[in-house]
Amino acid sequence: MKLNSNINQLRTIVTAQIEEELKYCNPSDTPMVCKMISTPEGKEKIVELILEYVGNAGQSIAQAIVSIENETNPKTYLMQ
Repeated sequence: MKLNSNINQLRTIVTAQIEEELKYCNPSDTPMVCKMISTPEGKEKIVELILEYVGNAGQSIAQAIVSIENETNPKTYLMQ
């Protein structure tokens, strides 16, 4: 049970860091991500995706945001 507790604590900490970083979303750099986080549902989805990229792919939060932008915006390709 301690492992689950630790995982939940880590998830809470990383989620808070993600939400802090998303406050500085720049539509000039990541228009699709910024548009998606403008609704509660979109923000929840973006946070979950970032958590997945951070946890499963070992990306930083910034790298995850760029990856999501590259996958959702056919007009841009940002360097990771």
